[in-house]
Amino acid sequence: MKKLTYMAAAIAVFMIAMQFCVFAADISVPFYVYDEADVIAEKVEKDIADRADVIYSQTGCRFAVAAVNFLGGTQIEDYSAALYEKNTMGNNGVLVVFSIAEEDYYMLCGEKLKQLSDKRVKEILEEYAEQDFAAGEYQSAITAVCDEVIGELEDIFSVTSDRETYDAQIAKQIAENEEIAKNRKVYFILFAVCMLVSLLFVLRMLLSFAFRAKRHRKTAKRNF
Repeated sequence: MKKLTYMAAAIAVFMIAMQFCVFAADISVPFYVYDEADVIAEKVEKDIADRADVIYSQTGCRFAVAAVNFLGGTQIEDYSAALYEKNTMGNNGVLVVFSIAEEDYYMLCGEKLKQLSDKRVKEILEEYAEQDFAAGEYQSAITAVCDEVIGELEDIFSVTSDRETYDAQIAKQIAENEEIAKNRKVYFILFAVCMLVSLLFVLRMLLSFAFRAKRHRKTAKRNF
């Protein structure tokens, strides 16, 4: 009887895994925004992805959101964990999953993001997702959650998610590095000139000393 129970459980787990694999087969990874449910406007999707990409470029922390219809027969926690792994998000990523048809949502954070504790995640979802999601305002709920989480990541890592600000910072850093390289080149040239002058001075002193010694020897021979 126990063997049958174990076998049935194993088959159930296998079927769930197969359902997820089939369902997730079309998901292109890595992604920042996956909108299988088609509830996010293209402009909003692009904005979220762009801000997430700026965060990732500076920190290696990948933020991603997925809006799907069904979960393929799995619990949303298991679905999110499998999708998190499929999206190779590491131990400092954040994934938010919204299941539209099943009216559920979930946020999964990497273990390194201790600031986003289970309590804080629950607060974010309750405050920014619950009301709009229940009212069918899915894009508003998703956008509000994304804005809040990205804002928290900005604070955690002390970075910006704004593309223009980030590009300006990069341009400034490049200009500063070029100025440093230019100054180093000037300093090197000045150092080389100083070394050359010092070497010429030493050679002049040595030649002068050798010349004086030679004259002294000649004078000594005459006197002798």
